[in-house]
Amino acid sequence: MLGSSDCVGGGGGGGGGGGTHGLLTLHYGKHHASLFDEVHQWFDAESHADLALVCGGGTSGGGTTTCLRAHRLVLASASPLIHRLLADRPHNEAATVTIHLPDICPRHMRHMLQFLYTGQASVQVSTTTTRSSTH
Repeated sequence: MLGSSDCVGGGGGGGGGGGTHGLLTLHYGKHHASLFDEVHQWFDAESHADLALVCGGGTSGGGTTTCLRAHRLVLASASPLIHRLLADRPHNEAATVTIHLPDICPRHMRHMLQFLYTGQASVQVSTTTTRSSTH
């Protein structure tokens, strides 16, 4: 929906001394949903990804690794650690940043990424561990 409001200027801007300047406010009601859908599609297709998360393999490096692609903006917004890691490196916008997470199960990281991009994740109950608290 488009709306306008007047901005009264005190002698500045074109059109001769001290007139009223119009201010046009643009509003797109579906902006958040549209942006959300677009970024989610990028995640699903691994489009425009500028971050690689190499998961698995263990600290000894003997296991299988999986590379998951994501977007720096999304992960840095959600994680202070990733934000710090990205802030501490030289800025080269064209280069893909690779973060190695050898002790993280690729399936679990995929669920985490799904949650960060969509706000929800479906995880099999059998893959979660429950801890009982003892007092």
